[in-house]
Amino acid sequence: MHSILMRIFLICALAVLAKAQRFVRFISTDGREYTGDAILPSGTTDAFHSTTAKVIQGDILGNFTITNQVKPIKKLLSPLPNERVRTVRCVGFNYAAHDSEAGQPIPGWPILFFKPFTALNTPSDPIPITAGYQTQGNFTSTMDYETELVVVIKKKAFNISDEEALDHVLGFSVGHDVSHRGWQIDRGGEPQPQFSMGKGADGWAPWGPAIVSTNIIPDPQTLNIWTKVNGVTKQNDTTANMIFGVKHLVSFFSMGITLLPGDVIFTGTPSGVNLGKTDPVWLTDGDVVEVGLENVGNSSLANLSNLREWVAAAHGKPRSLFRLLRRHTLDLGLEEGWSDLSRMSTNSKLISFTCYISTGSRIQADARLPSAYRKEDTQPKPKVAAPQEGDRRQPSPVRESGQKRERKRGKCIEWKWEKDTR
Repeated sequence: MHSILMRIFLICALAVLAKAQRFVRFISTDGREYTGDAILPSGTTDAFHSTTAKVIQGDILGNFTITNQVKPIKKLLSPLPNERVRTVRCVGFNYAAHDSEAGQPIPGWPILFFKPFTALNTPSDPIPITAGYQTQGNFTSTMDYETELVVVIKKKAFNISDEEALDHVLGFSVGHDVSHRGWQIDRGGEPQPQFSMGKGADGWAPWGPAIVSTNIIPDPQTLNIWTKVNGVTKQNDTTANMIFGVKHLVSFFSMGITLLPGDVIFTGTPSGVNLGKTDPVWLTDGDVVEVGLENVGNSSLANLSNLREWVAAAHGKPRSLFRLLRRHTLDLGLEEGWSDLSRMSTNSKLISFTCYISTGSRIQADARLPSAYRKEDTQPKPKVAAPQEGDRRQPSPVRESGQKRERKRGKCIEWKWEKDTR
């Protein structure tokens, strides 16, 4: 009897574990693309910090199997390829406080607009502002941030009820509804704003780092949601304050319009954006925007064209370089995760990283990061007297004049600047 109960318990436990999915799509160290179930580091639920994942075979929108094969994560991609997403539905003015700050009435029905799937972006790549947006008329940056919970549909939905809605949902992610208020409003025509040109450019809908299944998040209306710009919190709210909850949005959007597997819904942003402020601080080139959702993770997006200045400032100052990398680890696309970077403080491990920036070039750097910087002694080490009898110390090797010392503690040894031919 005991063995039977143990067997039932193990079967149930394995069934629960099989459902515990944080779907990620990533490039591994072998250069191949995989879909996997993210393995979380200890003490975090943020899939962005995952450095490994169990490989998934099959289609996460259909039938799939989580294997025991573990692959390292070199770069996180958006959870689904763009071509698997048929439509990107977005909700406007879905938090009352946001409506108030923008001077908008609380809507009686969900406000729907669409983005093209080409707007989707990875959770860490730069947000491009193309020449067309900057040369049509007198361009002034009125770029704004909007953090949103993202819903991912797993099976066809048409005219479904609120009660049926979550049965059609694969899981949840976090996205950034990048918005240019000038194109959205000032050039949008009257009487209503023109959302598409102000929000639909390529790369203006980053999302990720994972799709967290409904097994892990059974109730999406209890999650903290936030935005940070250059490390400063700008939005901080809860999805409980949505005017229209996830169930109703999925049901409402299936009213006469079919939702298909892979479709995503950006569910609206809370208050704290620049729109409506008397003294807005619009996003500019080089700003780092971090969007986050409880139990899902964060995505950190930046336009890093000023990285050359950071390099110049940090060159030859490893402590400064270390602090800089620690602050911008997510944006620099390090080949290894923060846990590896932090270990460099003790073992001075040599790393290499590549960062793509808006100028169409890339920086590739090799840096030795020590825990404490000691200026290198360029003078030859003096000869050491031969040990006396009974002296257990061994003499240091005698170096010829001008011979370079072995680097136990070093500095930034080389920065390479090369044109990106992508």
